[in-house]
Amino acid sequence: MESSSLATIDHAYAELKQLLYLVSRKSISGPIAIEICNTVLIPKLTYRLRLTPMTDAQLHKFDKLLIQFVKAKLQLPKNFRNDLLWGLPNTGLNNFGEHMKKQWIHDALWHLRNTNLPGQIFQAAHHIITTTVNHPGHLLELPFDYKRNANKSFQNPLT
Repeated sequence: MESSSLATIDHAYAELKQLLYLVSRKSISGPIAIEICNTVLIPKLTYRLRLTPMTDAQLHKFDKLLIQFVKAKLQLPKNFRNDLLWGLPNTGLNNFGEHMKKQWIHDALWHLRNTNLPGQIFQAAHHIITTTVNHPGHLLELPFDYKRNANKSFQNPLT
């Protein structure tokens, strides 16, 4: 597989589409379809894409595919509200986009607490932001809209 994030995303999307096609041909009930999505497909996608930067539109594309599959298995109309599917207590479909964002936050916090190489990079970036740029906040409050001034140093947008 290429090192390009777009190629990785496209490959994962094509594989999910193929898996959902295979499962949709089986005679399974709606609750079982939700269980397959929550316990097999979403964790598999999360593991594969956890180091891949993705936009909200790309995350939504994966969610849309999962929702279409579950709606078909539950025999719900296509215009059924998605938030109702996600909001079902103990039986609802997990939101893939939210699941990925939680994983990214978990990974960033893990690296901030550890002294391995990625942790050292995070800590160095945090040190640069708090000392050089004089930002009082935390590294995870990024992105900042920093601009370079005439002497090529960063200008703090908060001042």
